[in-house]
Amino acid sequence: MAYKLNYERAAAILVDAAYLGDEAAAKKWKITVRTIYNYRERLKTDIKLSELFTKKRTAAEGDWASSLRRTLGQVLDKAGQIASSIEPVVIREDPETGFQEEVVNEAALLLLVKAGKDLGEIALAMEVLNAGDAETNAAHRPGGQEVDDGPALYH
Repeated sequence: MAYKLNYERAAAILVDAAYLGDEAAAKKWKITVRTIYNYRERLKTDIKLSELFTKKRTAAEGDWASSLRRTLGQVLDKAGQIASSIEPVVIREDPETGFQEEVVNEAALLLLVKAGKDLGEIALAMEVLNAGDAETNAAHRPGGQEVDDGPALYH
């Protein structure tokens, strides 16, 4: 009797191997690493397996990217709330004279600078994630913000 490939299973195994590594995927699916190598070789010539693998990989990546977009948007919203509650200047009163003066809250300023750097990295990650959507929805950003991209940074 001829061996009949279970395309769904083979494609799912190959997707897991791509993300988890061959050994972890083999352990998860209770197969040998050699089986994964064989599926990968077949992927090069079997159109049906190739199309199914591409579909499953795209679905897995789409779920990951959507989840990360939502999380980054939530982090961005929370960071904005925290940053707006920080007072970079505080009033200090001399206990002996009662004299009040404004002084720089250095800890708060350092925190704001770090938050700004972190938010810049988050914005960059969001831009990378949105790169595939650039033509269809360039102004939409996670977190419900609509922004104008402004002029191009390079020509």
